[in-house]
Amino acid sequence: LADDTLEEEAAKDAMTRKVHDGFKKFKAVYNAWDKVSEDPYQRYIAL
Repeated sequence: LADDTLEEEAAKDAMTRKVHDGFKKFKAVYNAWDKVSEDPYQRYIAL
């Protein structure tokens, strides 16, 4: 739902689109790193 809303808002304005595109790139890199760093930590503390 949040992604859909952000896409709708980004379609309305060029600056919003630019910011949103940059955020999506950051999020893709962050999510890849999160799987390496945060997932093992969460599994460890769940023991």
